[in-house]
Parts: sequence; C-alpha cells; structure tokens
Amino acid sequence: GERVLEFEKSKPNDFVELQNENGELKSQVADLKKEVASLKDLEDNLRKEVANLKDLEDNLRKEVAELKEDNLRLRAPPPADNIERLIDAYFNGVTDASDVVLL
Repeated sequence: GERVLEFEKSKPNDFVELQNENGELKSQVADLKKEVASLKDLEDNLRKEVANLKDLEDNLRKEVAELKEDNLRLRAPPPADNIERLIDAYFNGVTDASDVVLL
C-alpha cells in the first residue's frame, strides 16, 4: 500500500499512463478474443461445407458407377439364343410373334 502511494506521488503521470495503457491492452485482448471466436465459427462452417462436398462427391461417384454399369449392359451383345433366333428369322422369314419383338 505505501509503495503504491509513494509511486503515485513521485510519478503520477507515469501511473496514469500505465493505467491507460493497461486499459488499451485489455480492450485489444477483448477484440482479439472476439476475432478468435469469429474465426472458430468460420472454421466450423468450412468443416461442415467440406463434409457436404465429400457427401456430394460420394453420391456422384455412385451415380457414375451406376451409369457405367448401365452403359456396359447396353453395349453387351444379346444372349446367344436371341442371336440364333434372329438368324433363323432373317433366313426363314418371321413366323412367330416372339421373333417380331426381337427384330
């Protein structure tokens, strides 16, 4: 207690300056804390967005795989018995309604 009083009497301007500086520093710390909180919110939002994009990528990969399967199925030659029936129908004329469906 006494030392503080002596300090205040001997250098009152320095003491006031230190108090002002202390107040400014506290204000800066408060601002920095707000900025950190804001950055944490931004980080959380970015993490959520990344997760959404990964889900979207997974869904697109599945869709591409399904389309590739469909494409292979469409390109695949017809089963052998269908080919034989088509050849018979071509050379012998269409005699059966089921052959018309094949053509």
